[in-house]
Amino acid sequence: MSSDDLTRNKEKTDQDDKDTQPTITAVFRLIQDVESRQNARLDETEARFNARLDETEARLNSRIDGVESRLAGDIDGVNTRLIEGFKELRHKIDALNRRALQSEAGYEDLSERVGRLESKAS
Repeated sequence: MSSDDLTRNKEKTDQDDKDTQPTITAVFRLIQDVESRQNARLDETEARFNARLDETEARLNSRIDGVESRLAGDIDGVNTRLIEGFKELRHKIDALNRRALQSEAGYEDLSERVGRLESKAS
């Protein structure tokens, strides 16, 4: 039989295994290299993402702190105006009460005078 005969059973030899061994090893090394590079890229991307996330969180916290400060100032201003307004209102109420008491006293005095005049007239 000739070596070109396709019907002939070729037996696998140890030499065939040795010939393919470097190719298999090279493929596994290539896979490991690709995996290693992918992991490095993923780690780098994750680090950039975390840095951006931290930066965004810091900016948001800063803005929230600013809003809280402004609100606290606004609330203090409103409280001050309310307190001053109530003080003014209290002064006005006191003045009105004094006027009412004076008017009442004036009416009582007038009533007494009228009563005296009536008693003199009778």
